Amino acid sequence: MRNGFAEGRLWDQEGTAWTRTRNWVDPEEAVALIDSGARWVINGCSSPFTWPDPQSERELRRDVLPRLITRRRALKRARRRTVPTVWFAELWEEEGGGQLVLLLESGPYPRSTSQFH
Repeated sequence: MRNGFAEGRLWDQEGTAWTRTRNWVDPEEAVALIDSGARWVINGCSSPFTWPDPQSERELRRDVLPRLITRRRALKRARRRTVPTVWFAELWEEEGGGQLVLLLESGPYPRSTSQFH
């Protein structure tokens, strides 16, 4: 599979397989990882993957990173009857040690492997 999820892994456009190592990364750490060179991808609620390019870089900085929430805040929201979607980050790694920050718009719950499609 290319450019999507399968069997608990994520494939990028080049066919590199990434494995999730942390299902929640707080906003400050996500920004620090990206600023230090980690790859990133945006996965909005009903949108295809948005990989880095000049337009998505602007979207990342303007629309996504400022809206990331902490796990603690998400857990508070999860207790409500109606739960809005939130933005959060996961950390993925490839065999060579590279890091990828997956920025997700979803309910305020970390995703389990069974939720990958």
